[in-house]
Amino acid sequence: MTSPTSTMPASAVADSGDILIDALLGGMKWGNAGAGVGAAVGYSFPGASGSAVWAAPAAYGSPQNEPATASPLSPANQAAARLAMQAWANLANLSLFEVGETATVVGDIRLAHTADPAIAPYWGWSLYPNDYWPAGGDIWINGSRATTEWSPGTNDFSSLLHEIGHSLGLKHPFEDQPVLPPTLDNAQYTLMAYESHPHGLFRDVVDHGGGSYSWTYFTVTPQTPMLYDVAAIQYLYGANTAYRNGDDLYGFDPESPFFMTIWDAGGIDTVSVANFSRACTLDLRAGHFSSIAIESDPLPTGASGPMATYDGTDNLAIAFGVIIENAIGGSGGDLLIGNSAANVLDGGDGNDTLDGAEGGDTLNGGTGIDSLTGGDGNDFYYVDHAGDVVSETNAATGGIDLVFTSVGSYTLGARVENARILATGAANLTGNTLDNLLCAGIGNNVRTAAPAATPSPGSPEPAAPAASLPASPAAPPPVPATTP
Repeated sequence: MTSPTSTMPASAVADSGDILIDALLGGMKWGNAGAGVGAAVGYSFPGASGSAVWAAPAAYGSPQNEPATASPLSPANQAAARLAMQAWANLANLSLFEVGETATVVGDIRLAHTADPAIAPYWGWSLYPNDYWPAGGDIWINGSRATTEWSPGTNDFSSLLHEIGHSLGLKHPFEDQPVLPPTLDNAQYTLMAYESHPHGLFRDVVDHGGGSYSWTYFTVTPQTPMLYDVAAIQYLYGANTAYRNGDDLYGFDPESPFFMTIWDAGGIDTVSVANFSRACTLDLRAGHFSSIAIESDPLPTGASGPMATYDGTDNLAIAFGVIIENAIGGSGGDLLIGNSAANVLDGGDGNDTLDGAEGGDTLNGGTGIDSLTGGDGNDFYYVDHAGDVVSETNAATGGIDLVFTSVGSYTLGARVENARILATGAANLTGNTLDNLLCAGIGNNVRTAAPAATPSPGSPEPAAPAASLPASPAAPPPVPATTP
């Protein structure tokens, strides 16, 4: 916190060498240390509890004089601003704390409305961190937005996140070199972009009965900072290693469109679409996107209108450096992709495709005809349908694998070493050309070794793994840039 006529320390930041980060760096950050060091930054709502005190108008540049027409944020919009501040603090080693304004004490970042004519074309604008001008970090919001809804998921909330990003040191990815390639300069990757997500147009149809319908279109906007935003803010201030460091379950509403990025600092975590009937893609790899299938409403029969592009494609990102261990599918034909951790992938109902990738994984397709690929590591497979296919693609790195089967007859696929019958009735189990360990169940079982395979003795048998999922310069610097 500071006074109306002073500012807290700020420092210049060098590029990282990664264009995905550097395209978002405005060149300054809060605090007197370099990149990767945290900061404590106060924010406040001028005029919310009395008259506000401002530095000389020259501090805000020319021709703008925002304070001349300033007005406070409403209580509801102050609440939304607190949520947006916290959304950034969740990601980085940043303490963003609220300051009650007085005549001598204000926040380093101040948020207010203005009716300055220059702001008319914009939702708002903000100023980068600055250690000379008191206006540094301040956020000015178009007075026309004073009565709109700012809850998470709305365009106002996403715009607020964008402006706070500037006030913390992030720039637009298309201004000042380096810039992002055009294919990455959109809201799928960063909410600091102006371009919407390529799959962002949603259509909502309302049935009024009696054959009467109405429909509206809106653009789905990010409700969190997105993939490159997380990387850039963590480069500036370091990562928040305390946020979501327990065992977390990430679930979604099939009727609520969204774009978001998961930052999770630790624990055994699960992404679940168990309540979805449409086919979803869950990709647990850091820096990759999942597609949670939430479709726009179809137009009524005979009606015409613009094509809705939102269908859930690439609506969920896993931030760089995050490890999510487990995934649960729904009743559609889902695609589940693991990472280098020991993943538990449960397809649920439907004909699913599971790929464990690296690590020793547990793959259970659930009901339906499923395709299970373990990848590297020692993997466990559960086969409960005669049409299930188990694949090990690399003999050198595929590990020692074990299939648990509950079907009446099963033959081990290539590069899979061991199997155990779970069926309680009569069942047949056939090996392959590897040295197999074939274990019978409690029914009348037949175990057949293929050439060069070794049938197992009656005991001991391999134990089944747990298959359950967790539920300053000498001369004054120039006036800081204003960034819508």
